[in-house]
Amino acid sequence: MMKRATCAALALALTAAAPARAEAPETTTDLKCLVFAMGMAGNSDPSKASVGTMAALYFLGRIDGREPKLDLEKRLVAPDLQIKPADFPSLGATCGGMLTTRGNDLTTMGQHFQAAGK
Repeated sequence: MMKRATCAALALALTAAAPARAEAPETTTDLKCLVFAMGMAGNSDPSKASVGTMAALYFLGRIDGREPKLDLEKRLVAPDLQIKPADFPSLGATCGGMLTTRGNDLTTMGQHFQAAGK
C-alpha cells in the first residue's frame, strides 16, 4: 500500500514540476485566424458571413488536428488573441492566403482526378 502512495505522490510531483508544453507557432496563427473568421461569420452581409463560417471551420479543423486536447475556450479569450481593427489587413492576408493555397490545391487535385477519369 505504501508503494502505491509513493508512486502516486511521485507522479503528481513530476506532473506539477513539468513545464507546460509550448504552443506551436502554427497553432497560435490558426487561433488568430479562427478568431478573425469567427468575427467575419457574425457579419450582417450573408456572403461575408458564409466565408467567415467556412474559414472558421477550416481553422478549427487545423487546430483540432494538431492539438486535439487544447482548451479552446480558454485560448480564445487569451490576451494574445485579442484582435484590433489595425490587425485586420495582416490577418486577412495571412489567413486568406492560407485558405487560397488550400483551395488551389483542391482545384488542382480535382483537375487531376478529372484527367485520370477520361
